Amino acid sequence: MRHSDIVNQGIIDLLKQDGRISNKKIAQSLGVSEPTVAARIRALQASNTIRVVAQRSLHKTSESASIAMLELYVDDPKAIKGVGLELRKCDAIISAFETSRRPEVIAFCFAESPAALNRTILALVRRIPYLRQMNTLPLLSVGETYSFHANLRVPRPQRTPSSDLGDRLLALLEDDGRQSVRMLANKLGLSETAVRARLAKLRRRPGIRIGVVHDSISLGYGITIDLRLTIEPAHLETAIRGLCKRPGVEAIAHLAGEKNLLAFVILKSIDDGDQFIEQEIRPLKGLLDFSMTRVRNVIKHNYNILL
Repeated sequence: MRHSDIVNQGIIDLLKQDGRISNKKIAQSLGVSEPTVAARIRALQASNTIRVVAQRSLHKTSESASIAMLELYVDDPKAIKGVGLELRKCDAIISAFETSRRPEVIAFCFAESPAALNRTILALVRRIPYLRQMNTLPLLSVGETYSFHANLRVPRPQRTPSSDLGDRLLALLEDDGRQSVRMLANKLGLSETAVRARLAKLRRRPGIRIGVVHDSISLGYGITIDLRLTIEPAHLETAIRGLCKRPGVEAIAHLAGEKNLLAFVILKSIDDGDQFIEQEIRPLKGLLDFSMTRVRNVIKHNYNILL
C-alpha cells in the first residue's frame, strides 16, 4: 500500500473514533504535519469519499420512537420512479431502496409515536401512485451497530428549520461535523464559550456521535443485501449480539413477523455475499430459515440518522 493510502486510512480510522479530533492530534498519531492532515481531509471530502457528520440513533434519542420497515409492491416497473419521488418528499422516510425482486421497494419510516407512524403510513398509501400492496413490519429493537458506509452520491434530506438552539447546533453538525467552534458561534449568534458548552452537552447525549461516513461505492462496496432470518426465540438475542460485531453489517434489528431478524449487509462482491452466508449465517444457533434480497438502487439515504 502506498504511503499516501496508509495516511488516508489512518485519518479515516481516527475520525471513526472521534469526528472532531484535532488535526494536531491526528498529525501526531500518524507522524505527518498538520497541513498534510488538513489537506488530506479536504481532498477526501471534496471527492465525496468521506464526510464527517453528526449522527442520531433514533431508538436512543427518543424513547417513544416508532420505526417500521415498509415493503412496497409496485406492479408496473415504470412506476417505481414515481414511488421514489413520493418517498423522497416524506420527511418520515429515513431511507428507501429499490430491490432486485418483490417487494420492489423497501423503506424505513420513523415517527415519534405509534399513532403518528400510523397516520404517516396511511398518508403515504393515499399519495403513492400505482401501489399494489404495502406491508408494515415494526422494528421492535435495534442492535448496537453504527453505520460507517453511505451513498454520498444521493442528496442528503434537509432538516426542517428549528428555533431551538440545540437543534440548530445539531443540524449544523449533521451538515459538517468538523466546523470550528468560531464558525458555529457565528452561525448561531452565540459566544464561543457558549457553543463549547452546548457542544459538550450535545456529545454527552445518548445516541449522538460525530464521526466519519465513507462512500461505499468509492471503497468498492458495491453489493447491499437485505437479509431476513427466522431464529428460534431462545437464540434471537444471541444472534443479534453476534451479528452486530460482524464486518459489513450496517444495521440489525428484531423485526415483527415470521422473519424475526433483519440485517442490512454491505459487501464488495457476490462471492463475499456467498461467503458471509456460509460463514456467518448458516452456523447461527436456532436458525430456521432465511431469505436475501439484493438492493439495486438507493432511492433515499439519510446517513445522519441511525436506526
